[in-house]
Amino acid sequence: MLVGFLSLPATLALLTAAFNFARFHSIFDFGYIHIPEVAQESWYKHGLFSIQAIPWNIYTMLFQGFESIGYFPYIQPNGFGCSIFLASPFLFLLFRQGGRYKVVAWVAIALLTLVLWLHGNPGSWQFSYRYAMILLPWMFLLLTGNGPAKISVPEITLFAVSVAINAIGTWQFLWTDQIQP
Repeated sequence: MLVGFLSLPATLALLTAAFNFARFHSIFDFGYIHIPEVAQESWYKHGLFSIQAIPWNIYTMLFQGFESIGYFPYIQPNGFGCSIFLASPFLFLLFRQGGRYKVVAWVAIALLTLVLWLHGNPGSWQFSYRYAMILLPWMFLLLTGNGPAKISVPEITLFAVSVAINAIGTWQFLWTDQIQP
């Protein structure tokens, strides 16, 4: 069963590697750094992936806050990202006890997060930390497997607050001139 499950992703990975090798003589080169504007950006001076990028990415993903403004909605996300826990407080539920796949999910999240933190740029123009999207399947596995079976009032509250924060961020990015590149 596992072989059948992994056969399609493995085939796609091999074909992608062959395609990259044919174009750039490296299975790991996807061509992004060959775009002239990208290669000249200051955050890639140590390469597309670099240990020097880790502190900036950690700060952006976990600690970057909103900016304070003097009019509704009184907060404004930074266009270069913010803490995933500030943008979605619901994610604090990841740390609840229990869950059948807890160890596997946390190992996957840790490995993927390390790769994300090595990237020279935390995502540029975005709301929250867009590269964390690849963590979502593992986060969903944790969220659906840990904690009590019945949804509680604090869980509903965290979910509602998360939706409201994301609605405000979406509104500010897409339908106002408050956040511009």
